[in-house]
Amino acid sequence: MGGRALARTGVEGQSDSPRIGRLEVELTRAGSPVSNVDGDTMSNMDLDAPVRTLSLSPRGKPAFQGRHAP
Repeated sequence: MGGRALARTGVEGQSDSPRIGRLEVELTRAGSPVSNVDGDTMSNMDLDAPVRTLSLSPRGKPAFQGRHAP
């Protein structure tokens, strides 16, 4: 998955997976969790968790959940 910044809080991502496709999301950070703030795509990542987990549900359909151990 590739991506780029759209604005100070927005990102765009493109995936080869047909379940994800192309996404644009506005992000917000309140402490360590980073989440989208609006739209039909849910994304969430906690940067301070011992094992970081990214959840992504484009257009309201679960598509990806992954973990990254330091």
